Amino acid sequence: MKINYFLYFIMFLLPSISMVSCKIDKEELPPQKEFMRIYHDDNYSASYYPVDIETTPDGGYLILASYLANTAGNYAYWNVLVVKTDALGEVQWKVVADDPYRNPVPQLMAINNQYYFFCMDATTLGSYLMSIDVNAATVSLVEAFPQFTYPLAASATPDGGFLLQSYERFSRTTYLSKINNATNVQWSRGFPVIEDTEAKIVYHQTKTGDMYPFFTGSTADGSYYFMNGFANYSLSLNFTDNAGNAKGVLNGFRYDGAVSSCMHLTGNTFALTRYSFGDSYIYPAIELQPNNISHTDNLEGTIDHEIEQNGTFRSMVMTLGGKQLLVFATTSKNKQTMLYFYDMATSKLVYTKYLGGSMPAILADIQQTPDGGIVVLTRTFVAGRFDRMVLFRLNGDEIIK
Repeated sequence: MKINYFLYFIMFLLPSISMVSCKIDKEELPPQKEFMRIYHDDNYSASYYPVDIETTPDGGYLILASYLANTAGNYAYWNVLVVKTDALGEVQWKVVADDPYRNPVPQLMAINNQYYFFCMDATTLGSYLMSIDVNAATVSLVEAFPQFTYPLAASATPDGGFLLQSYERFSRTTYLSKINNATNVQWSRGFPVIEDTEAKIVYHQTKTGDMYPFFTGSTADGSYYFMNGFANYSLSLNFTDNAGNAKGVLNGFRYDGAVSSCMHLTGNTFALTRYSFGDSYIYPAIELQPNNISHTDNLEGTIDHEIEQNGTFRSMVMTLGGKQLLVFATTSKNKQTMLYFYDMATSKLVYTKYLGGSMPAILADIQQTPDGGIVVLTRTFVAGRFDRMVLFRLNGDEIIK
């Protein structure tokens, strides 16, 4: 196994514009090479919380983030921020959506060269489907879904539609809803939580308490959908068929033991991570039965003691050095982003990469670039206290040297 460290020691002046990135000489560093950018704001009361990232056809990047201009109050729903950069991470434009649009949720979805995300109404708590026009530098409303309150996660489906996870506080029920590409709701399946978890969700959305790994996903052929959310007194991974009928479930232990990420590979094989009372486990290939009822504590594994408590994970499949690799990204206890590369043929760990060192680098998302590189979106604390976004661009060939 090879371990690489990607460390930075940075000094910079604070410019007097609203949002800038630390300058990198384009002549010295072409887009195919590694770089890092810190997106600074000289408004010291502002906070940035990166949510997701996608590549764009021009070789640049589209960043979805939560933003607060003033964090003096500790209880607020965050504004929607969209940032477009060029191939070197330099900001080309940014948009802060006006009220009532708040709390963008993962994922930022690319469908047929169009970009979408869901967010929440600041007052009614209903959901909005938004689109981003990269060329016009605009963020626009596509459709409102007032019946789906407290949106928590979303993803694209293989047929070009959307999955949306939401929570209804009066019935204490989590909903997984399938929306087609014409923005019509095809079905909505409720999973009763039974107990009141609204406070947990509010703390999650205002980023003032525990953050939970809410997500939705699909099998490659679209035969099953899944949702990691509150259900039956716990945080559980629930499966449905493509008609919305509830199938199996991988139950968590209350809210202290749960799945933290899940990606379908093939058949009944998934790439999965979980946590249990702070400890994290990684499964590069594990068999799950979408029609069965099981429990996360039944999954045997080895604790990774380097990962932060109840670690956040992102995963993807890519090819490096002629090998098909499964990449898990997470954050270490000392606030570095770690990339674990597993050989998909053997499920063995072959490379490890660390990002950060002299500053925190808390994972938000990863994506593969069209030329075989990796872009990693993270969060840091400038001067130890100001929440800012950081973008790393890694050359795939450099990782495996």
